[in-house]
Amino acid sequence: MLNRKMKTFIKMTCCHPHQITDSLRQSVMIDFRSSEKVHVLLIMMEARLQAELIYFFRALVKFNNSSTVA
Repeated sequence: MLNRKMKTFIKMTCCHPHQITDSLRQSVMIDFRSSEKVHVLLIMMEARLQAELIYFFRALVKFNNSSTVA
């Protein structure tokens, strides 16, 4: 289970990365090395990119299906 600070950090990183503060960044993953923190951040950004691509392709398929029916 993730603690509340980590959940907040993940949500802020994925949804509002420009609003992350130094105090929030310092308060999570305290026992992690810097390389591990970077790895976690890369995984989160990759997950966000994949979600955006899924959303885009779903909209594209929906548009394509609606234009072929008409």
